[in-house]
Amino acid sequence: MTSRGVGTTPSQIHICQLNWVSPWVFFVLCGEGLVLLRGGLMVSTSLFFEDRGKHLYAQISGPYPEEEIEDVLWKMRKEAEALGLPSLLIDAMRLDTPRHDLFRFVVGRHIAEIFGQKFRVAIVFPKHLINKLAENTAVNRGALLQVCGSEEEALQWLLS
Repeated sequence: MTSRGVGTTPSQIHICQLNWVSPWVFFVLCGEGLVLLRGGLMVSTSLFFEDRGKHLYAQISGPYPEEEIEDVLWKMRKEAEALGLPSLLIDAMRLDTPRHDLFRFVVGRHIAEIFGQKFRVAIVFPKHLINKLAENTAVNRGALLQVCGSEEEALQWLLS
């Protein structure tokens, strides 16, 4: 298994540099991007990838990337393609909730455009926040997508 990106433990951090802006604000600069921390709280979106053999595990956390969501999804697709993996499990349990349902519609449309029928994509999101708008938008446009409330449920669908 290989992993890349910024995680919560030192073993997950690769090629990073810690930079202090003030005593309570610092950022970690990595080959894959920038994570800004303020008082220990993440104020920018973080991505972490792991090759799990049959699928790519992608963890996204922090603020919902309203304006960057298309770029984030393209990074996920490129990582899956580079590893030759036809399935993605996107763990969004630590991602902030979109401010408006319009963003769920937009992400569904982007998933259909970026992943289409070439990839199976399962997204894990807190069960009580799932409304299926992103899933319905993507599936109605031909994508193979399932939004689930647990990783077990996502894996069952993804690997079936």
